[in-house]
Amino acid sequence: MGFTVQVRLPGGSGMPEDDYVNTWHFAGAANPVAAEQAFVALNTFYTVGVGTGLAVAKRLSPTIEDSKPVELRAYDTSGGPSGPPFASSFFILPDLDAGQFPLPEEVAIVLSGHTTALSNQAGVKRSRVFIGPLNTSVVDSRTDGHTKIDTATLDIIANAAARLRSDSVLAAGNNRWSARSAPPLGPVTFTPILAGFVNNAFDTQRRRGVKANDRRLFVAV
Repeated sequence: MGFTVQVRLPGGSGMPEDDYVNTWHFAGAANPVAAEQAFVALNTFYTVGVGTGLAVAKRLSPTIEDSKPVELRAYDTSGGPSGPPFASSFFILPDLDAGQFPLPEEVAIVLSGHTTALSNQAGVKRSRVFIGPLNTSVVDSRTDGHTKIDTATLDIIANAAARLRSDSVLAAGNNRWSARSAPPLGPVTFTPILAGFVNNAFDTQRRRGVKANDRRLFVAV
């Protein structure tokens, strides 16, 4: 049993097709009660800092319309076509950092979760969440010729992920954040995340990129 939650961050056009989607998986029965528990935990992941740290939302791009609600949609992805969402909800982002510039929409930070204590153990299953789009505060001002993610951002996301992984309400309902596995010839499984990491290398999710609206041709002369 398990279900998938889309966190749909509203894009500037206001059209659902232009939302920025972060995808999460959870073990447990696909019902409205379990979905609401996941919704609350994800709201906390994005909007509430751990301790005195900043919220994950403060690293998100100002291209997100923070005046509009973030939509959460839960789908039964435990086997066969998922169909329409069986539950949905909304939350409001804190004010995004207007003093920062947006990075290209497809640039992301990958949060990796794994189902064993160590990521290289036999039988490990992994979950990857592409956090973004991002603003320029995530860029480390390094001098080694490479552009990396700054350490403060790594701490913000890792601490929020640890809190999500240890969420007591999700644990009590057997609805933990999980890795979804869908082998071609076997059943779909959802295995709870035990540990994970976020590193300082940027990644991309191409489908988030904006469509080109200008181009230049060249011809032989």
